[in-house]
Amino acid sequence: MRRSELYQFIDSLRVFVKGGKGGDGLPAKGGLGGKGGDVVILGSKKSQTLKQVRKHQPTQRYIAKPGTRSKLFCLFGDPGENINVPVPLGVSVISQDGHKLGEINEPGDKVIAAKGGEGGSP
Repeated sequence: MRRSELYQFIDSLRVFVKGGKGGDGLPAKGGLGGKGGDVVILGSKKSQTLKQVRKHQPTQRYIAKPGTRSKLFCLFGDPGENINVPVPLGVSVISQDGHKLGEINEPGDKVIAAKGGEGGSP
């Protein structure tokens, strides 16, 4: 490890987040598509740093899974899977346009950074 890496401190981290698309409904039969997954920023009990968060996901892209569409044999689509991003305590979650979405101050605190789409309805 180089000396410059040893002392590198990261106090902000910019990531791309996208909620999952809601599943298509089946209006003719009354089917509902599944809700898309959310991207959730979650306060972690572990003592980690933003540098470790960046190292865990080098692309810095968090995209939740889409909901499934309704089918003739299954009229209610399954919801998409949420993505939990563990972060250290004391983190403020801010949108790209500067709006504060929330803060992570205690283990288990959650902030939804990207909400999944609603499933299609009849």
